[in-house]
Amino acid sequence: MRSFDPYIWGLGLNDFLKVTRTIWKVWIDNESLCGNKECMIWDMRTQTRRSLKTLTVVVFFLTVFFIAFFDTSKNLSWLAIVNPFADDPYDAVGSFGIQLSFFAALLSLIRVFRPYRTEEIPPTQRLLILHGEIVALLSIMVTLAIDTVAMFRYPSMWLDSPSGRILPILIGGLIVLTALIGLLLSRFVAGLSLSFANRSWRRAIPFPISLFILAVYPSDLLESIPGGILSALLGMVLLFISTWALATALFSHTVLEFEDVLDDLTSIYQSIKSRLGIAI
Repeated sequence: MRSFDPYIWGLGLNDFLKVTRTIWKVWIDNESLCGNKECMIWDMRTQTRRSLKTLTVVVFFLTVFFIAFFDTSKNLSWLAIVNPFADDPYDAVGSFGIQLSFFAALLSLIRVFRPYRTEEIPPTQRLLILHGEIVALLSIMVTLAIDTVAMFRYPSMWLDSPSGRILPILIGGLIVLTALIGLLLSRFVAGLSLSFANRSWRRAIPFPISLFILAVYPSDLLESIPGGILSALLGMVLLFISTWALATALFSHTVLEFEDVLDDLTSIYQSIKSRLGIAI
């Protein structure tokens, strides 16, 4: 009988050991198939950049979906009738909430796709991109929390209506979706060995205070013009204060040098100008 031949599968023992050592170097020693760490590091940077772009696009489309929810719940007749957060100060919260979340996500989208001097996004700009995404998510969550306060405060408007029962489903679905995207964002930050947590949760106290104010705010003030203006201003202020409080509780206070919005727009303009020059 013929003895066992290690090449019977086209792979000798020496080849098997070579492959094993190669896999060990790639996964454990962070070396690449090219024999050094540069290729592996480049692949990791490329994957990180693509993941950041994907996450930024997802956050941006979430804000678009949030705008669609706000517009539909306010302007669709059979939902507007049973919508308890269609009046101020809750309506002002939603109006400024969609704007804050959209522009924060849009700014991050511009920064993640704008050209840079190097192939890799600078670390400081990457932090700004993540900050913008977090602000967008916080703005959405604050608005949805305040919408929930309105739902609990005026249950008679929607609880007995078949169309009104759709509102808590939509709000709950948005909360879950926003939380899932926030979880993906936190995992991405953890993968970069970054930490936003200040552990200064006292800074977040204005958020529950805002919820309490809106839970007991006298609705009869809307019957007068000054009261209506005051209600709108109150909703706007509470939204920005709550989002700011939660953001400052998460963000570190490290002073970093970064490029501002004008630098972003200048980079885009120079890129378009150079491409048009090449085309001409």
